[in-house]
Amino acid sequence: MDLLQFVLNFKGTPPWLNATALTALTDRWRPETHSFHLPLGEMSITLEDIAMISGLPIEGRALTGKVRAAGWRQRVAALVGVEPEPWTDETRKDPRPSGVLFSWIQRHFHRCPRDASPLVVERFARAYL
Repeated sequence: MDLLQFVLNFKGTPPWLNATALTALTDRWRPETHSFHLPLGEMSITLEDIAMISGLPIEGRALTGKVRAAGWRQRVAALVGVEPEPWTDETRKDPRPSGVLFSWIQRHFHRCPRDASPLVVERFARAYL
């Protein structure tokens, strides 16, 4: 799913992956129903499944990760393909010293175009996350 960079923002090391199990699940995924078709029946993916796959906790305190202000615009551009414009108002303090405002996400990623390439769809999905 190409979410490793997203997971690494919150964890220091990548999660352990069982390549054989992932290959078996990939072969049984049906995009038309958004579920896995297994010999024992149909299976949908749950929040707990994502937690096990990604290694991210789903209980307890909110997971926010480390905030690194330096180079955040370039990191945003690498993930979603659009670099936020620099703050130019000299009379007010920048309201986003290390991240984008929700209004910026809405303005740039409100609706994914119908004829979007897979790369554009991936960028919209990252912005949604």
